[in-house]
Amino acid sequence: MSVFDLDHINTAWRLLLPPDKRLPSWLAWGNALMSGKEWKQEAFFTGYMTGALNLPGSGLLPAPAVYNNSIAYTSGQTVIYAIQGGGSYFGNNAVYQCISNAPAETPPKGTSLVPDVAPAWVVNSTTAAEWLSTGNMGSPFYWVKVQDNFVGAGERVMYNASRLVFEYALNKWFYNSSTHYRDPASGNSDIYIVPNVLDYDMLYMGPAGNGYNFIPAAYGVAMPYINSTSVPSSLFDFNIHIPVAVYNGLVSSNPMILPYEAAVAAGYNSALRDSIVRAFADQLNVAGMTYNIVTY
Repeated sequence: MSVFDLDHINTAWRLLLPPDKRLPSWLAWGNALMSGKEWKQEAFFTGYMTGALNLPGSGLLPAPAVYNNSIAYTSGQTVIYAIQGGGSYFGNNAVYQCISNAPAETPPKGTSLVPDVAPAWVVNSTTAAEWLSTGNMGSPFYWVKVQDNFVGAGERVMYNASRLVFEYALNKWFYNSSTHYRDPASGNSDIYIVPNVLDYDMLYMGPAGNGYNFIPAAYGVAMPYINSTSVPSSLFDFNIHIPVAVYNGLVSSNPMILPYEAAVAAGYNSALRDSIVRAFADQLNVAGMTYNIVTY
């Protein structure tokens, strides 16, 4: 057993309790004591390793669904704030849990989200409860982040640029009901990759005068074999094909790309959408390989 999958209720409490003390009242008391630890275990350790969609635990952190801006959430529900959310909201693929009944159109961001750092006056459980119930401009906070990424670390470390793995990762990252990976025998995945055959086996040279383009052809020795020619300005090793509905729905909450307001002003243009796809794909792509993003 490793640290991340420790079961506090069944292992740290029930099995360590002497057999003659394993009475219903004692077990219930121990379960109450351990439930907080079990939640933290599932949220911050098990969820990190296995991913939010594969939690095997006690149900203290339920399997999440994609956040829906039109739904009111109740305390305890868990969501994935998916990257593509149409024009009404945007996400970051993090996992959040509702800690106070959240009205519709109250996404896990801004003042609705518990900050990473509590104010200095929060020093004990009493002040913490006061802060959580009034810190959102007199209202309670509705959401707390439990994972930065809904994909488990155990899975992410196996991602690479081989075609099938790359396709699987892309379809999972742009997670919604219409984006699925499929085995090649069953047809293309919703987001799929097509390698290109590049027929440009040639020697590239800079313009004359740069000091690095001396070849025998300059003296006529190899002129029959090396000729001046032009090449396309862009050559791509492969294309990433993505459904147009998914592509058009891409918006971003990542300030390193564009914040939401700037994204609105930009009209969700192709450059922005491309940057969101590339922000993930570039992490897996092999250095030196170029690709193009194509909608269908």
